[in-house]
Amino acid sequence: MELRENRDIKFAGFFIRFLAFFLDSIIIAAIVLAFVLFFPLWAHIFPELFSYIPGPFSSNSIGGYLFDFMIRILILFLAIQFIYITILEGSSLQGTFGKVLLNLKVIDNSGNRIPFFRSLIRGLGAVASLLSVGIGYLLILFSEDKQGLPDILAGTYVIHPESINENKTAKNISGTVLIMGIVSIVLFPTFMLLTLPTMIDINSPHDASGHIVKPKYVGVAVGKPDINQIKIDYPGGKDADSLVNLHSIIIDRNGNKQEIWFKPQGNENVIPVGSNITISGSFSESPTQVEVYAIFSDGQSPLIYKRTF
Repeated sequence: MELRENRDIKFAGFFIRFLAFFLDSIIIAAIVLAFVLFFPLWAHIFPELFSYIPGPFSSNSIGGYLFDFMIRILILFLAIQFIYITILEGSSLQGTFGKVLLNLKVIDNSGNRIPFFRSLIRGLGAVASLLSVGIGYLLILFSEDKQGLPDILAGTYVIHPESINENKTAKNISGTVLIMGIVSIVLFPTFMLLTLPTMIDINSPHDASGHIVKPKYVGVAVGKPDINQIKIDYPGGKDADSLVNLHSIIIDRNGNKQEIWFKPQGNENVIPVGSNITISGSFSESPTQVEVYAIFSDGQSPLIYKRTF
């Protein structure tokens, strides 16, 4: 290989790359926490999107919901890591912020900056390496050229700090981003305490008098696929075993009201998790207001969703 013939090139080993990964993980974790902090707000603004990304292990127990939450966090971490690696390692930095701080670079077989498609493959390789419980990265220990799974898949190499000149501007930027990440993680509990009341206020349904009501937990998302349809999705909730009806009211700009009762099917006593109903009509004129009320087996019927298209 061309790189092996260059004695000035030294491949970065496992431990310095692990340190770079650790620094990158701090930055990615800070981004994840930012998403978590405003998760209810994003779900409120984009209900259709969030209704299609449920956790894979729905449960009515606290432990099940905690596990479900952790799965969502892991998926979010992997998604951000993929984007993070793909953008930065294919950029002029030739590495993530963690790599830049340690003076590492990602190069191709000729020692040049890698193109976008290779950084894309490296991103996928990094995700696969984490999902394999780090085995993809452990390959670095046994490779002559210190290649992990991302390097092998993309045909790339990570070279040692002694092989390249230091880029002070890039290191300053990377250092600033890392410090911001650390500060964000440290202050996360404070941010959560300050913003939680606001988020609850935004996302909690209100009754006709404007007072916040406290419904049982039931997830509902309403979308408008086209001008002739309103779609209501019921992804589930911890009270799924007692939801016996969804009362939907659609009001157009002229005040015409259409009421739909979303009931159990067949011999079921409750609405099955993952159910959906499409309401047909002429909804081309705005605004069209949609209200959804949950009716449980014990007779409660609070407003749980209200949106104007």
